Amino acid sequence: MPPVHPGQLGPDPNRPQTQAQRGAPRRADKQPAAPRLVAAAPRSDSKLPAYAIAAGCGDPLTTSQARQADRRQTEGTPPGLASVEVAGQMCGRYTNTAGPEELGERFAVRLPDGRGTRRFNIAPTEEVLVVRAAEGRREAELMRWGLLPGWALTAKRPYALINVRAETALEKQTFARLLADPGRRALQVADGWYEWLAAERPGLARQPFRFTIDGGAPFAFAAIWTEARGGDGASVRSVALLTRQAVGKAAQLHSRMPVVLADPDLQAEWLANRLSPAELLELCSRPPADQRIEVAPANQALNRPGTEEGPYLLSAG
Repeated sequence: MPPVHPGQLGPDPNRPQTQAQRGAPRRADKQPAAPRLVAAAPRSDSKLPAYAIAAGCGDPLTTSQARQADRRQTEGTPPGLASVEVAGQMCGRYTNTAGPEELGERFAVRLPDGRGTRRFNIAPTEEVLVVRAAEGRREAELMRWGLLPGWALTAKRPYALINVRAETALEKQTFARLLADPGRRALQVADGWYEWLAAERPGLARQPFRFTIDGGAPFAFAAIWTEARGGDGASVRSVALLTRQAVGKAAQLHSRMPVVLADPDLQAEWLANRLSPAELLELCSRPPADQRIEVAPANQALNRPGTEEGPYLLSAG
């Protein structure tokens, strides 16, 4: 409840007025508090755990903040948090719209069936298509999106981690161990990801945007995976993608972006055993050239829980 000022109850003639009551202007150097951005709502039909409900899809930029980021990007100011004060995780939605034949050829791996393909709105905790190295060859399989430590299978409060900051991954023992093991690195297959632009005025719908590479060609997020076993002996394989500071077009909508491995040679290096963890993280500092990245409005139906998947989600309408 907002505070009630004495003037709202009627002036006291025996008491001098304060500067605020006299209507004096604010000090020019005192900035008003920044509005709290509203996180894009996660899908309610995906049974998201508590962390995802709290984090949503990260804090999207408002229209004016996006314009500010665009202006500073043009003027050469480093993008990201130095340009626009936003917080939150990279948005937890992406696409993998290609079929198994195209993906099998693109990633030099055999896909046993079409599961995990032709997806237009992938959300955390769902099974997603990944490619990993196993005994010198590539294997494709489905893993749960959201890294699960062993204790999480029996925890009372659901837990998972959908992404990992590349800049600090080696500082965390669990992530450093997974990065050091080539068998625990993976390619999380995708062909686009969504970010949201928050409306300036309350009541207006957020506008989703879809980022693609090379006109919508399949690529991979750099990822790590692990296997957790419950008390009953059942195991769950789960995966998390790496993120980095946003650059170029991506910085106009969010402070973070996924680590995108767009080229086959980078994907091969990520799965290879000849690079050190530090060299692997150096790969994360090489995003695709900005001219290869395209961004376009997507369908606002993505804002509604339970939206049916389909190609119509990829474009505004």
